[in-house]
Parts: sequence; structure tokens; C-alpha cells
Amino acid sequence: MIVSRFLPLLVTTVNRLTVGNQVRNLVKSVHLNKIHTGNILQFNKSSQMEVDIDSQLQDPNRHHSYDELLEKKKDKNVVLVDVRDYSEITQTGKLPGSIHIPLGELKKALSEMSPENFKSRYQFDKPSKDTEIIFSCRGGRRSVEALKLALELGYHRSSNYKGGWLDWEKNTKKNDS
Repeated sequence: MIVSRFLPLLVTTVNRLTVGNQVRNLVKSVHLNKIHTGNILQFNKSSQMEVDIDSQLQDPNRHHSYDELLEKKKDKNVVLVDVRDYSEITQTGKLPGSIHIPLGELKKALSEMSPENFKSRYQFDKPSKDTEIIFSCRGGRRSVEALKLALELGYHRSSNYKGGWLDWEKNTKKNDS
């Protein structure tokens, strides 16, 4: 097999490269479906996407504070999605102006549902991949999972309300005092 013949050369090259952009650029240029080199390097097509998603998740502009969320909510084109479970919504209610899509339903809702089925299920128009979406949960962990999923599905304008319901509740009580 042709891959076997060039594998030693590739391993030698990878051993000389530093981790970072050089390895990513090598993977981009090789265009192999899978490269196995023992413990040295194991990449597949999704590895580059995972690196890109992970770097996007680190972007501080994708994680909003309470004040930033209030500012974003002024734009009627921004969609706020509460990804908490049904029982949590029953206990506390959802964030004002949000739509409720539990995290367990999010992938199917964004990737498989037709716009008609989405609207019927969630009483809201299905967002396009260009829509700015902000995910929220109770404290911030599940909304980061939702953000990662949305980015993987091509919703590149997605972000996270890092404080979630707990932060919202704390800030609204503070402002009511």
C-alpha cells in the first residue's frame, strides 16, 4: 500500500515538527483519511475540525456575562436557547425571551428537524446557520456542550451565557433590591 511506503518518511517529518501550526498544516496538506504512527501521531479528518472547534471554544467573545447578555438580547435577531431539562424549567421557568430545547434534543433539532417540525415542536422558527445563537443552562457547563455541538454542526455564530440561570437569578435579585 502506498501509505505504508511513505509512512516512515512522514513519521520522521512529524518527529521533527513542533506541535502546533506545523502539525496542523501537515495534516491539511497530506489529505489522508487516517494516519497511524503508533503513539507518535494519530489524526483523522475530524482531528483538524476538533482543533478548530476547541480553539473557538476558548475565544472569550463566545462566553457572555450577564451584562453582555442583556445587551445582546436587545437585538431581536439573536436567539437565546435554554438547554436545561424539562424538570428544571418547570421549577424555575426559562430565561425571559428564550426558547427551550433540552440539551439531549439539541442535535436532532438543529441537524435533522425540518423547519416545519422545529416550529411545531418549539413554537419558534428554526434558526439558520447564520443566526446568532446564545446557549444557556443552569450554571454554564451544559451550555458549553451545546455551543460545541452547534459549532460542529456549522452554527458559527453561536455563543454561551457563562453564568446560566444561577447567574441570571443572582443578578436579577440584586437589581430588584
